[in-house]
Amino acid sequence: MGASFYSYWGKATHDDVGEFHLLPYHCLDVAGVAECILNTQPHLMQSLRRRLATTDDGTVNLVRFFAALHDIGKFSDDFQNLRPDLLKRLRNLTSRARCSIRHDALGLLAWREIAWPTIRESGWLCQDDDDDPYRWRDDVLGTLAGAMAGHHGKPAEPSADGCVARADLHFTAENRVAMKEFTCALISLHSDTETPLLQHGEDLAENARMASWLMAGLLVLADWIESSVLPFSSGCHSVN
Repeated sequence: MGASFYSYWGKATHDDVGEFHLLPYHCLDVAGVAECILNTQPHLMQSLRRRLATTDDGTVNLVRFFAALHDIGKFSDDFQNLRPDLLKRLRNLTSRARCSIRHDALGLLAWREIAWPTIRESGWLCQDDDDDPYRWRDDVLGTLAGAMAGHHGKPAEPSADGCVARADLHFTAENRVAMKEFTCALISLHSDTETPLLQHGEDLAENARMASWLMAGLLVLADWIESSVLPFSSGCHSVN
């Protein structure tokens, strides 16, 4: 049996044909498009590299990683149940879940509560200090995660009806397992260096905020290009 994240759909047609794109494949396709755009735009590469104080390869790795996480909020059954037929087909599940907040807001919530602890534990992305576990999550990477989640052209707000949303109300235990497995798989694809990709510097938080605007535009374009490719393959197989 493959990883559990292969049982989630990411894109689907609006007809009775039942064609869909598995969520991990959609996320990786968007990451691939973002990488292609970045590699053909040297000024964009230079701007991101300078602000994030990393190399060209490090910049590509960072953009590709966040691009692959851009739809992590879709692992919620709140979103999956927008297509009960696919939920039943892929996971043999029926649900009464409803999508009370947007999937991009769900993505920001998933980043903070589920993806970030996994990333921090890996030690790959950033050099973290135990005395302030939220410095990277909120001050540096949080702005980039905001750009990631806001890939539909506006910032994502993880709130509903004026109240801060809670991850436990929107992600089941099964959803959490799939998100953690997917995040771990992405880390294994990108962690090809022994030293953390980003090193904390005095101006890194402010530079990351500026870089987030560039990343937001890049991910909006990459997601739009990938989502415009039709038809989807309805195959449900996994890849090794």
